[in-house]
Amino acid sequence: MEERKHRNRIGGDWVESAAGLTHEVATAGGDVVGSWPRSGESDLDAALAAANAVTKSWRETRHGLRVGLLRQGLEEVVRARSIDEGFARRLGLDAADCVRYRRQAFRRGDAVLRHAAGAVPARGVALVRVDARAAVGGLVEELFTPLASGLPTLLLSDPLMPFLADEMCLALERAGLPPGVLGVLHDDGMTVLRAAAARPDVVRVRVRGTRRWIDAAREADARRESTPRPEEGFGAGVRADELPRVVGRELVDRTFVVRSGSDPDGAAEEVVRRAFGALESWSGQAEGSVGRVLCHQRIFSRFTEALLATLDELVGEGGGLPALDPELWDERAERLSLGLDEGATLIRGEPAGSRRPRRDAILAPSVFTNAEPRMRLAHPGAPSGVLVLLRSKDDAQAADLADELDAGPSA
Repeated sequence: MEERKHRNRIGGDWVESAAGLTHEVATAGGDVVGSWPRSGESDLDAALAAANAVTKSWRETRHGLRVGLLRQGLEEVVRARSIDEGFARRLGLDAADCVRYRRQAFRRGDAVLRHAAGAVPARGVALVRVDARAAVGGLVEELFTPLASGLPTLLLSDPLMPFLADEMCLALERAGLPPGVLGVLHDDGMTVLRAAAARPDVVRVRVRGTRRWIDAAREADARRESTPRPEEGFGAGVRADELPRVVGRELVDRTFVVRSGSDPDGAAEEVVRRAFGALESWSGQAEGSVGRVLCHQRIFSRFTEALLATLDELVGEGGGLPALDPELWDERAERLSLGLDEGATLIRGEPAGSRRPRRDAILAPSVFTNAEPRMRLAHPGAPSGVLVLLRSKDDAQAADLADELDAGPSA
């Protein structure tokens, strides 16, 4: 398998990082499939200079033309089979199984473009950083929002899947996006994120990932110069510092409701597919994976029995993927410890030990029962292959509680 060497995209050119340092890209099983450059402040300076050079022309491009170019770019994304191949190599799946990831992006991108507002009054550049576990749909949502509003954008890739940033940039440029409007920097993420969020010409920062990434962007933003600077083109009394600058969207799991009239066997199969399926949830790692089930008490026992039987089949068939992010093992250990400390019962899986599993260790499903909505365990957390079963007495109340839980604290 040929290794893919990633480079930064600055001003329409592929360039090496200034320091010349590279890091490996590995599959979920640990096989090296490529490398990405470790970027620093010198690379950030060059990328911001290239983006600022096209700020005026992109901002003054007619709104309908901007949206039209992005819509063509979205169609290019949907047609890009190289995205399927990238996911297949990284996840160890067949390319045919990965088609869904780019096709799911069309609906999200279409929604952004249909409701895109005109050019924002701020002059400057946007920074976007999206966790790879949000896949193509999450990347399209976060990236198209500033681009549609007239802001040249710097995309900071996730080293778990750096090909996503490259493929998105290539698709948009094939559709006619002017060079420099979208730049790509590869990095471990945190170094450039902190540096960029402190720059005055970075007027929007959009982070979609774990709380740690969002907090890092906000801490860097708080350190930057806070002196208000009215800018040309603003309405009377409107200042740049009054507009939202850092927007965080936390990567969390979701709630599934099993109603009193549901078929326990069918519901169990659906929950396992959406909580632990290799295709749908990357074994519980992907954004939107099911992490909680609100099941009506009338069928709770039968559903639980069917769930465990379905999991036995999944494990027997060798289902499951390794952890894509090594830090996921720590997140998972914290969640298991939290559940046990709060008094929930672990009916599938084992408490995490002091030693981190091997990189290619399969994410085995873990299931808690005897949990209550008031427990911290029952509230959204990073997708980590941990499922919490909750009893409900009323279908309507369960639906309301699911919405309440999924809303979670504001990021």
